[in-house]
Amino acid sequence: MVIIETINTCNARCPFCPLFRGDFMMSREMRPARIMDQALFESLVDQIAVWPVKPGSIYLNLNGEPLQDPQIKDRFRYLYKKGLAPLAIVQTNGHFLTEDLAHALLDAQVGRVTIGFDGATRETYEQSRVRCSYDAVLDNIIRLARLRDAKGCETHIAIQYVRTRNNAHEVAAAYRMFSELLSPEKDEFYDTLSKNWSDGPADDLYVFRPNTATRRLGCQSVQTQLCVTSDGTLEACVWDYNLTVSDGGLGNANAADILAVWNGLKRRDLKARLSTAAMSDKPEKCRTCSSLYENDLLAVDDALIADKAVVSATPYGYIYRFPAVEAGWSGRRDCVDQLASQPL
Repeated sequence: MVIIETINTCNARCPFCPLFRGDFMMSREMRPARIMDQALFESLVDQIAVWPVKPGSIYLNLNGEPLQDPQIKDRFRYLYKKGLAPLAIVQTNGHFLTEDLAHALLDAQVGRVTIGFDGATRETYEQSRVRCSYDAVLDNIIRLARLRDAKGCETHIAIQYVRTRNNAHEVAAAYRMFSELLSPEKDEFYDTLSKNWSDGPADDLYVFRPNTATRRLGCQSVQTQLCVTSDGTLEACVWDYNLTVSDGGLGNANAADILAVWNGLKRRDLKARLSTAAMSDKPEKCRTCSSLYENDLLAVDDALIADKAVVSATPYGYIYRFPAVEAGWSGRRDCVDQLASQPL
């Protein structure tokens, strides 16, 4: 996957995210607030467009909220121009998903929009998505779905519920709520267990699954993620937000072809260090990272939604499809609060 950070700021202060709160925030000395230059973005897209084998996905976010980027519509249009928009994935908290932006991403044929929504009720949601509005984001999701269907677009919508011990009791209710609002053919619900971002002791309230498993050799994140920050620096992986794993970065896309940087000596050396059995060979941040550990698939007992809805299971969550909508459902917004409070 290719991951492009067009902006590295965020309006939210989610308690399970270390980027903008807590003892291990993203360093503004190392990573000052920045919006990626459009010329750099277009250069990256131009390079990807001529690769003989395209990436499986192009994420338009890394260490920030992508819809906060004032140039995001230009990014969508350029991806569409180069035929890459169907590979694009936007992960967002949905706060800035205005009607204007909804039209822009749908018209560009962006492949998927993944929206974080961690609660069925306003109280639970706003404890998790701090600084985001339950009502505003829910309305944004409903409008996006209706516009998508009216335009006949293929854009998929995924709801990502970051399950913590503080909100696990509402996972099933949120699934039911969105079952009434989204498409059983195109859309999905991600029940993602929160986990330690490997910087310090886990917070039992907001980290659902600690990193306790059998150590394995190698690292899938460094193998599969090509991450470009807003100033063009290549991170080692999505966890390398302070550039401590890559020792200041693998290189810079402003100065060289991104594949040349990604396949360069610095990353080859890091992969070799991560493949040894000796923990002392690895960067400190990597030593407790979940990507370095082999975990069992989640037990069926951990599923909070009926087994028949499960599309896939991983050590850190489930993907669920939505059931077919009952005949005669009108999709009215005023059904939402009632649905969220009903027992399953």
